[in-house]
Amino acid sequence: VLERSAKVSLRSLLDFYIGEGQGNYVILQEYVEGAEDGDVRILMLNGEPIGAMRRVPAAGDARSNIHAGGTEIKHNLTRQEKALCKAIGPKLVRDGLYLAGLDVINGKLIEVNVLSPGGITRINKLNRSRLQRPIIDFVETVVHHQERFPPAFDGLESETVFFGDSRFTGNGKIEVEGGALVFPADHVDVAVVVLH
Repeated sequence: VLERSAKVSLRSLLDFYIGEGQGNYVILQEYVEGAEDGDVRILMLNGEPIGAMRRVPAAGDARSNIHAGGTEIKHNLTRQEKALCKAIGPKLVRDGLYLAGLDVINGKLIEVNVLSPGGITRINKLNRSRLQRPIIDFVETVVHHQERFPPAFDGLESETVFFGDSRFTGNGKIEVEGGALVFPADHVDVAVVVLH
């Protein structure tokens, strides 16, 4: 975090962090109003929000990350945050990012965490939930589907496939009992789900 008063020292700070000829880099980000009050971590599964928490920075620190001394508090998504999730969810799925953590400040998407979304155990504790269940259920459903119906039509592209009682639509959703299993339409040649 670089405050406005430190602008005069920017050159020396960049020299210190980047160095010369070392191939290092620095990412600069515009200050987002409200960051001093923390951020919201939203866990997304298959394009939908499944849990959230607010992270509040420790006194004297601008970072709200838990490992940096921030604390977590229970959070219910606002209308604006729900709209953000609805807007970004399909893009995450199209890109094959089925489990991700969104960091939001004041309704602005700041970061998408894909390698280690984090926060499951803390959100569980705050909400007396078990987010690992829908996550594992989703993984098992995908694996089961791939085992039962391995790709057999390389190169065949289809917007909609009807097979028995299942339906794959061009929006990347496979309709199944109790909801929709989402696959990115541009990553799947043929999709089949058998309804029981």
